[in-house]
Formats: sequence, structure tokens, C-alpha cells
Amino acid sequence: VAGLPGKVLKPVVDLATLPLRGPVYSLATDLAEGDTPPEFVHPGTPTTIAELRDAYAQRLVKIDRLEQANDQLKQQLELIEGVRNIDAPDTRPLTAKVTAYRDPGPRQVLTLNRGSRQGIQSGMTVVYKTVLVGRVVEPVGPSSAYVELVTGHDGGLQVRVRQDGYAEPFDNIRVRPSETDDEYFVAEVPKDSPIRTGALVLLADVVNYADAPGFLLGVVEQKIDYTPDPELLDQLQIRLALFDTPYRREVAVLLPDEDASP
Repeated sequence: VAGLPGKVLKPVVDLATLPLRGPVYSLATDLAEGDTPPEFVHPGTPTTIAELRDAYAQRLVKIDRLEQANDQLKQQLELIEGVRNIDAPDTRPLTAKVTAYRDPGPRQVLTLNRGSRQGIQSGMTVVYKTVLVGRVVEPVGPSSAYVELVTGHDGGLQVRVRQDGYAEPFDNIRVRPSETDDEYFVAEVPKDSPIRTGALVLLADVVNYADAPGFLLGVVEQKIDYTPDPELLDQLQIRLALFDTPYRREVAVLLPDEDASP
């Protein structure tokens, strides 16, 4: 990054968080092209001080929008962490490498390089950071374990939904696997529900995943008419967040934290 634009934007670049750093460098580079000799200037590149100022102002607007988007992502992550810490049992993550993967339809299964010697038992929840992956199933060997992805879950799961603009989550929502796409869950909500695209769907199931409240199940990707009753209900199409993680390489099993304070 060189020239006047570079000097002005460099502090922004230095302070930008990772998701912003690439776009900010790109904008700064575009501005720096204003110093290029005329014979190499591309059409539309600022060639006068006035044009450079106008272009700089436009780039500042774009940077401000990027920063706002980044702040929204941070708030969503803070919400996930906050919900996870409410009434959550004391657990500690045990990192495990994935050594094999089977895909027999919705019942996708991972094989881990950790087992009963490390404290793993059938029924334990498996996550990738703040995202739900699935749970341990039988058999569990001394140094290996099987994990069935949440895609193979039979029946419904209780969740709460976090929507931007609302201080409290929407509770008592039940989701279930989609019958047409293994990467999605669905849920029906009243027609006047304020839940919309982009809402976060977090675990709140005390039966199936009691040790993982607040972990991220997915994000509402679409809100469509519910065909059997389109006048009263909408259906949420929820894309599972695990498919946006490297879950086939490494995951973590939630073990009881025996050293936690009573």
C-alpha cells in the first residue's frame, strides 16, 4: 500500500479483524493506483486530487459497511457464547482427529482416534468449536469411537432462535431433519413470526443434547409458505452449520469436567 491512500488506510488495515483485512487491503490498493503514471492508468482510476478525494470518500463508505457487517458477526458469536454459558453443565472439550468418514445417506458417521481410555462414552456430544456436529454412538473402543452426525437424528430437537433486533430469543421451537435435503432441518412457525432469514438456531434440548445448550445448530436460510397450511404457517429452512466447518478433520467430544467447582 503506497501513496496518500496507503498512509490514510494503513491504520485501518492494521486494526482490521481477519474477515475485514482482505477487503480493506483491496480497497487501499485500488486507491494507491492513483499514483500510477498516466500511460498505465486504467479507465476510471482517479487522476486528479478532486477525483482521488471522491474515490476516497466512496471507499470510506464501503469500509464503514464492512465494519458494520463485521460487528454484526461479532455480536452473533457473543450471543452464542452467552447462551452456551447459561445453565450449561460443566464440560471440557477433548480434541480428536477424524480418521474415517462414512456417508450411508443421512446417517453419516465419523471415526475418531480417541476412545474409552480418554473417557469417551456413548451418547456424549461432539462439536466443532461452537457448532454442533453430533454424538458418540456404540461401539466405543479403547482408542477409537464412532460419531453419528446430527443429520441422522430421529424425531425433533428443541431449539431457541436468536433474531437481530430482539433482545430475547424465541423459545419452544421444535425442528426436525428435512425429508428432501440432508444438510437442512425445518420448523414451522406462525405466519406472523418475526423470525427471518439469517436468524441463529441454537440448541435447547434437555433430552437429546443436555450437555450442549446454546451450541449452534444452524442458520435460517429461507422462510417459505408451509404447504399443508400456507395461510397460518411458514416453514423455516435451516442450513446446518456443521457443513461450514472442517468436521471431517477434527472435532471435540464434550467430557464431564470432574475438576469443576460444585
